[in-house]
Amino acid sequence: MPYIKEQSREELDPLIEALGKKLIDYSAGAYNYAICRLLLRFAGHPPTYARINQIIGVLECAKFEVYRRFASPYEDKKVEENGDLYGRSGFVFRKPPDIIDTTTDVEGQLEFSFGEEQK
Repeated sequence: MPYIKEQSREELDPLIEALGKKLIDYSAGAYNYAICRLLLRFAGHPPTYARINQIIGVLECAKFEVYRRFASPYEDKKVEENGDLYGRSGFVFRKPPDIIDTTTDVEGQLEFSFGEEQK
């Protein structure tokens, strides 16, 4: 999570803002370059598996955070403005049930039961 303490934000924000002002005139490739350089500094020399694993986790979590807090609300707004994809052209979206039951069949295989189909 990117929710660091206020003191850390106060130290980092001016540096991030300065870099952001420089990068604004460049392409997405420049952002990619800057992110990679920062992560390579974090990796250390020589890098370890643990540190590489942390870097991948940072990237994944940052991606999900941007999607969750930035992209998803934008998409929701566009659905309201332009209409929903689901329910068009014969595609019917059925919301999955809240509870998934699991049982074991006679051969010991795990089975999933999704209850009654919602209409």
